[in-house]
Amino acid sequence: FLDERPGVVAEERFKALGGTVKTGLVAFVSSDGIRWRKLRSEPVITYTKEYAFDSQNVSFWSESEGQYVCYFRHFLEGQLRSVCRTTSSDFVNWSEPVPLRPNFPGEHIYTSLTQPYFRAPHLYVATPTRFHPGRGESTDILFMTARGSSHYDRTFREAWIRPGLDPARWGNRSNYAALNVQQTGAAEMSVYVTPFRRFVLRLDGFASLHAGADGGEMTTWPLVFAGKRLFLNYSTSAGGSVRGELRNAAGEPLPGFGLADCKSLVGDEIEGQMEWLGGDLAQWVGQPVRLHLELQEADVYALQFRD
Repeated sequence: FLDERPGVVAEERFKALGGTVKTGLVAFVSSDGIRWRKLRSEPVITYTKEYAFDSQNVSFWSESEGQYVCYFRHFLEGQLRSVCRTTSSDFVNWSEPVPLRPNFPGEHIYTSLTQPYFRAPHLYVATPTRFHPGRGESTDILFMTARGSSHYDRTFREAWIRPGLDPARWGNRSNYAALNVQQTGAAEMSVYVTPFRRFVLRLDGFASLHAGADGGEMTTWPLVFAGKRLFLNYSTSAGGSVRGELRNAAGEPLPGFGLADCKSLVGDEIEGQMEWLGGDLAQWVGQPVRLHLELQEADVYALQFRD
Protein backbone atom coordinates (compact mmCIF):
# COMPACT_ATOMS: atom_id res chain seq x y z
CA PHE A 1 0.00 0.00 0.00
CA LEU A 2 1.00 3.62 -0.45
CA ASP A 3 1.69 4.94 3.04
CA GLU A 4 -0.20 8.20 3.61
CA ARG A 5 1.12 8.79 7.12
CA PRO A 6 2.21 12.44 7.50
CA GLY A 7 6.00 12.72 7.47
CA VAL A 8 6.74 9.24 6.12
CA VAL A 9 10.28 9.10 4.71
CA ALA A 10 10.56 8.79 0.93
CA GLU A 11 12.44 5.48 1.14
CA GLU A 12 9.43 3.90 2.88
CA ARG A 13 6.51 5.41 0.94
CA PHE A 14 5.34 1.92 -0.01
CA LYS A 15 4.83 -0.76 2.62
CA ALA A 16 3.79 -4.39 2.56
CA LEU A 17 3.34 -7.42 4.78
CA GLY A 18 3.99 -10.93 3.52
CA GLY A 19 4.50 -14.39 4.88
CA THR A 20 2.88 -17.65 5.97
CA VAL A 21 1.85 -19.32 9.20
CA LYS A 22 5.39 -20.77 9.37
CA THR A 23 7.24 -17.49 8.85
CA GLY A 24 4.84 -14.95 10.35
CA LEU A 25 4.30 -11.65 8.55
CA VAL A 26 7.46 -9.82 7.48
CA ALA A 27 7.45 -6.05 6.86
CA PHE A 28 8.75 -4.70 3.54
CA VAL A 29 9.33 -1.09 2.44
CA SER A 30 10.02 0.56 -0.91
CA SER A 31 10.50 4.01 -2.41
CA ASP A 32 8.86 3.15 -5.74
CA GLY A 33 6.75 -0.01 -5.23
CA ILE A 34 9.15 -1.99 -7.45
CA ARG A 35 12.38 -2.47 -5.48
CA TRP A 36 11.78 -3.73 -1.94
CA ARG A 37 13.75 -4.41 1.22
CA LYS A 38 12.85 -5.99 4.53
CA LEU A 39 12.27 -3.49 7.32
CA ARG A 40 13.86 -6.09 9.56
CA SER A 41 14.74 -9.76 9.11
CA GLU A 42 12.39 -11.07 11.81
CA PRO A 43 8.61 -11.19 11.35
CA VAL A 44 6.71 -8.24 12.80
CA ILE A 45 3.40 -10.10 13.30
CA THR A 46 3.14 -13.64 14.62
CA TYR A 47 0.06 -15.61 15.56
CA THR A 48 0.19 -19.12 16.98
CA LYS A 49 -3.30 -19.64 18.44
CA GLU A 50 -4.83 -20.96 15.20
CA TYR A 51 -3.78 -21.46 11.59
CA ALA A 52 -3.39 -18.02 10.01
CA PHE A 53 -2.01 -15.83 7.21
CA ASP A 54 -3.04 -18.12 4.31
CA SER A 55 -4.86 -15.45 2.27
CA GLN A 56 -4.53 -11.70 1.64
CA ASN A 57 -3.26 -9.90 4.73
CA VAL A 58 -4.28 -6.26 4.32
CA SER A 59 -2.72 -3.28 6.05
CA PHE A 60 -2.93 0.50 5.76
CA TRP A 61 -2.28 3.77 7.55
CA SER A 62 -5.52 4.82 9.25
CA GLU A 63 -6.03 8.57 9.10
CA SER A 64 -8.87 8.42 11.62
CA GLU A 65 -7.05 6.20 14.15
CA GLY A 66 -3.57 7.67 13.66
CA GLN A 67 -1.91 4.25 13.42
CA TYR A 68 -1.24 1.34 11.11
CA VAL A 69 -3.87 -1.39 10.99
CA CYS A 70 -3.62 -4.96 9.74
CA TYR A 71 -6.45 -7.44 9.13
CA PHE A 72 -5.50 -11.08 8.57
CA ARG A 73 -7.17 -14.45 8.25
CA HIS A 74 -7.20 -17.00 11.08
CA PHE A 75 -9.20 -20.02 12.19
CA LEU A 76 -11.76 -18.93 14.77
CA GLU A 77 -11.45 -21.43 17.65
CA GLY A 78 -9.92 -23.86 15.17
CA GLN A 79 -13.16 -24.25 13.24
CA LEU A 80 -14.21 -21.30 11.06
CA ARG A 81 -12.12 -19.13 8.76
CA SER A 82 -12.38 -15.62 10.20
CA VAL A 83 -10.63 -12.25 10.70
CA CYS A 84 -8.14 -10.88 13.25
CA ARG A 85 -7.00 -7.28 13.69
CA THR A 86 -3.76 -5.78 15.04
CA THR A 87 -2.37 -2.21 15.14
CA SER A 88 0.99 -0.47 15.21
CA SER A 89 2.41 3.04 15.51
CA ASP A 90 5.60 2.25 13.56
CA PHE A 91 4.84 -0.79 11.35
CA VAL A 92 7.32 -2.85 13.41
CA ASN A 93 5.77 -3.29 16.85
CA TRP A 94 2.22 -4.64 16.62
CA SER A 95 -0.46 -5.15 19.25
CA GLU A 96 -1.79 -8.54 20.32
CA PRO A 97 -4.13 -9.65 17.50
CA VAL A 98 -7.82 -9.51 18.39
CA PRO A 99 -10.35 -11.92 16.79
CA LEU A 100 -13.23 -9.83 15.40
CA ARG A 101 -15.75 -12.70 15.04
CA PRO A 102 -17.78 -11.35 12.10
CA ASN A 103 -19.06 -14.83 11.24
CA PHE A 104 -22.68 -15.81 11.48
CA PRO A 105 -23.23 -19.44 12.56
CA GLY A 106 -21.41 -21.83 10.25
CA GLU A 107 -19.89 -19.10 8.04
CA HIS A 108 -16.34 -19.28 6.72
CA ILE A 109 -14.94 -15.84 5.78
CA TYR A 110 -11.83 -15.43 3.64
CA THR A 111 -9.89 -12.37 2.49
CA SER A 112 -11.57 -9.55 4.42
CA LEU A 113 -9.95 -6.88 2.16
CA THR A 114 -10.78 -4.25 4.77
CA GLN A 115 -9.77 -0.74 3.67
CA PRO A 116 -10.78 2.87 4.43
CA TYR A 117 -13.49 4.02 2.02
CA PHE A 118 -11.83 6.69 -0.11
CA ARG A 119 -14.84 9.05 0.17
CA ALA A 120 -15.06 8.71 3.98
CA PRO A 121 -11.81 7.27 5.40
CA HIS A 122 -13.21 6.96 8.94
CA LEU A 123 -15.40 4.15 7.52
CA TYR A 124 -13.74 0.86 6.65
CA VAL A 125 -15.31 -1.23 3.91
CA ALA A 126 -14.73 -4.99 3.67
CA THR A 127 -15.58 -7.21 0.70
CA PRO A 128 -14.77 -10.71 2.01
CA THR A 129 -15.39 -14.01 0.31
CA ARG A 130 -17.79 -16.39 2.04
CA PHE A 131 -16.74 -20.05 1.62
CA HIS A 132 -19.30 -22.87 1.56
CA PRO A 133 -17.38 -26.15 2.04
CA GLY A 134 -20.59 -28.19 2.15
CA ARG A 135 -21.85 -26.84 -1.19
CA GLY A 136 -19.14 -27.92 -3.58
CA GLU A 137 -16.78 -25.38 -2.00
CA SER A 138 -18.69 -22.57 -3.74
CA THR A 139 -18.10 -18.92 -2.83
CA ASP A 140 -19.79 -15.54 -2.90
CA ILE A 141 -18.79 -12.04 -1.78
CA LEU A 142 -20.12 -10.19 1.26
CA PHE A 143 -20.26 -6.51 2.27
CA MET A 144 -19.24 -5.41 5.78
CA THR A 145 -18.21 -2.13 7.39
CA ALA A 146 -16.39 -1.03 10.53
CA ARG A 147 -15.40 2.14 12.35
CA GLY A 148 -11.94 2.03 13.86
CA SER A 149 -11.50 -0.75 16.39
CA SER A 150 -15.20 -1.63 16.44
CA HIS A 151 -16.40 -5.01 15.28
CA TYR A 152 -17.80 -5.35 11.79
CA ASP A 153 -21.31 -4.15 11.03
CA ARG A 154 -23.24 -6.97 9.34
CA THR A 155 -26.48 -5.06 8.66
CA PHE A 156 -26.53 -6.66 5.22
CA ARG A 157 -26.29 -10.39 5.87
CA GLU A 158 -26.93 -11.65 2.35
CA ALA A 159 -24.39 -12.08 -0.45
CA TRP A 160 -23.41 -8.78 -2.06
CA ILE A 161 -22.00 -10.31 -5.27
CA ARG A 162 -23.44 -13.69 -6.33
CA PRO A 163 -21.61 -16.22 -8.52
CA GLY A 164 -23.97 -15.50 -11.46
CA LEU A 165 -24.99 -17.39 -14.58
CA ASP A 166 -21.61 -18.85 -15.53
CA PRO A 167 -21.34 -22.41 -14.08
CA ALA A 168 -17.57 -21.92 -13.75
CA ARG A 169 -18.22 -19.32 -11.04
CA TRP A 170 -19.81 -21.93 -8.77
CA GLY A 171 -16.61 -23.80 -7.99
CA ASN A 172 -13.93 -23.26 -5.39
CA ARG A 173 -11.76 -20.11 -5.60
CA SER A 174 -14.11 -18.52 -8.12
CA ASN A 175 -15.25 -15.33 -6.41
CA TYR A 176 -12.57 -13.23 -4.74
CA ALA A 177 -12.49 -9.44 -4.87
CA ALA A 178 -9.28 -7.55 -5.47
CA LEU A 179 -8.38 -4.73 -3.10
CA ASN A 180 -11.75 -3.22 -2.17
CA VAL A 181 -13.37 -0.47 -4.31
CA GLN A 182 -11.60 2.00 -6.58
CA GLN A 183 -12.91 5.18 -8.19
CA THR A 184 -12.99 4.63 -11.96
CA GLY A 185 -14.94 7.67 -13.15
CA ALA A 186 -16.36 11.00 -12.04
CA ALA A 187 -19.50 9.33 -10.69
CA GLU A 188 -18.55 5.64 -10.50
CA MET A 189 -16.48 3.17 -8.56
CA SER A 190 -15.55 -0.40 -9.40
CA VAL A 191 -14.93 -3.72 -7.69
CA TYR A 192 -12.62 -6.12 -9.52
CA VAL A 193 -13.36 -9.80 -8.97
CA THR A 194 -11.49 -12.93 -10.03
CA PRO A 195 -11.32 -14.04 -12.71
CA PHE A 196 -11.41 -10.94 -14.91
CA ARG A 197 -14.69 -9.33 -13.90
CA ARG A 198 -15.52 -5.73 -13.01
CA PHE A 199 -18.65 -4.63 -11.17
CA VAL A 200 -19.58 -0.93 -11.34
CA LEU A 201 -21.51 1.17 -8.82
CA ARG A 202 -22.25 4.87 -8.48
CA LEU A 203 -20.08 6.65 -5.90
CA ASP A 204 -21.37 5.78 -2.40
CA GLY A 205 -23.69 3.26 -4.06
CA PHE A 206 -23.29 0.39 -1.60
CA ALA A 207 -26.83 0.85 -0.25
CA SER A 208 -29.53 3.50 -0.16
CA LEU A 209 -32.45 4.87 1.74
CA HIS A 210 -35.20 3.96 -0.74
CA ALA A 211 -38.84 4.90 -1.22
CA GLY A 212 -41.23 3.95 -3.99
CA ALA A 213 -44.43 5.52 -5.27
CA ASP A 214 -46.07 5.42 -1.84
CA GLY A 215 -43.27 7.51 -0.36
CA GLY A 216 -41.32 7.08 2.84
CA GLU A 217 -39.58 9.00 5.58
CA MET A 218 -36.61 8.69 7.92
CA THR A 219 -35.35 10.60 10.96
CA THR A 220 -31.73 10.31 12.09
CA TRP A 221 -30.37 9.96 15.57
CA PRO A 222 -29.19 13.33 16.97
CA LEU A 223 -26.20 14.57 14.97
CA VAL A 224 -23.55 17.17 15.82
CA PHE A 225 -22.02 18.54 12.62
CA ALA A 226 -19.52 21.07 11.28
CA GLY A 227 -20.05 23.00 8.05
CA LYS A 228 -22.62 25.43 6.69
CA ARG A 229 -24.22 23.29 3.99
CA LEU A 230 -25.73 19.82 3.60
CA PHE A 231 -25.10 17.72 0.49
CA LEU A 232 -26.92 14.54 -0.52
CA ASN A 233 -25.95 11.83 -2.98
CA TYR A 234 -29.42 11.10 -4.34
CA SER A 235 -31.45 9.91 -7.32
CA THR A 236 -35.13 10.44 -8.08
CA SER A 237 -37.49 9.53 -10.89
CA ALA A 238 -38.88 12.35 -13.02
CA GLY A 239 -41.90 12.38 -10.72
CA GLY A 240 -40.00 11.78 -7.48
CA SER A 241 -38.43 14.09 -4.91
CA VAL A 242 -36.43 14.41 -1.70
CA ARG A 243 -37.21 17.01 0.98
CA GLY A 244 -35.59 17.53 4.34
CA GLU A 245 -36.26 19.11 7.71
CA LEU A 246 -33.90 19.94 10.55
CA ARG A 247 -35.22 19.25 14.04
CA ASN A 248 -33.83 19.84 17.50
CA ALA A 249 -32.82 16.92 19.71
CA ALA A 250 -36.40 16.72 21.01
CA GLY A 251 -37.73 16.28 17.47
CA GLU A 252 -39.21 19.80 16.97
CA PRO A 253 -38.69 21.52 13.58
CA LEU A 254 -36.19 24.37 13.61
CA PRO A 255 -37.57 27.74 12.40
CA GLY A 256 -36.82 28.27 8.71
CA PHE A 257 -35.67 24.67 8.25
CA GLY A 258 -38.96 22.76 8.09
CA LEU A 259 -40.27 20.70 5.20
CA ALA A 260 -42.24 23.66 3.88
CA ASP A 261 -39.03 25.73 3.88
CA CYS A 262 -37.05 23.16 1.90
CA LYS A 263 -36.42 23.28 -1.85
CA SER A 264 -37.26 19.81 -3.18
CA LEU A 265 -34.43 17.88 -4.77
CA VAL A 266 -35.41 16.35 -8.11
CA GLY A 267 -32.86 14.67 -10.37
CA ASP A 268 -29.73 12.59 -9.96
CA GLU A 269 -26.63 14.08 -8.32
CA ILE A 270 -23.57 12.79 -6.51
CA GLU A 271 -23.42 16.05 -4.50
CA GLY A 272 -26.71 17.93 -4.49
CA GLN A 273 -27.09 20.74 -1.97
CA MET A 274 -30.22 20.77 0.21
CA GLU A 275 -31.42 24.34 0.66
CA TRP A 276 -33.86 26.00 3.09
CA LEU A 277 -35.42 29.45 3.36
CA GLY A 278 -33.60 29.73 6.68
CA GLY A 279 -30.29 30.06 4.83
CA ASP A 280 -27.07 28.27 5.68
CA LEU A 281 -26.63 26.01 8.70
CA ALA A 282 -23.92 27.96 10.53
CA GLN A 283 -26.18 28.81 13.48
CA TRP A 284 -26.68 25.10 14.28
CA VAL A 285 -23.04 24.00 14.14
CA GLY A 286 -22.05 22.13 17.30
CA GLN A 287 -25.65 21.66 18.44
CA PRO A 288 -27.44 18.29 18.31
CA VAL A 289 -29.98 18.18 15.50
CA ARG A 290 -32.01 15.48 13.77
CA LEU A 291 -32.31 15.34 10.01
CA HIS A 292 -35.74 14.23 8.80
CA LEU A 293 -36.05 13.19 5.14
CA GLU A 294 -39.16 12.54 3.07
CA LEU A 295 -38.74 10.64 -0.19
CA GLN A 296 -40.95 9.64 -3.08
CA GLU A 297 -39.60 7.43 -5.88
CA ALA A 298 -36.12 8.26 -4.68
CA ASP A 299 -32.87 6.92 -3.24
CA VAL A 300 -30.43 8.66 -0.91
CA TYR A 301 -27.00 7.05 -0.84
CA ALA A 302 -25.02 9.37 1.42
CA LEU A 303 -25.07 12.75 3.15
CA GLN A 304 -22.38 15.13 4.28
CA PHE A 305 -22.30 18.45 6.15
CA ARG A 306 -19.49 20.75 5.02
CA ASP A 307 -18.61 24.38 4.21
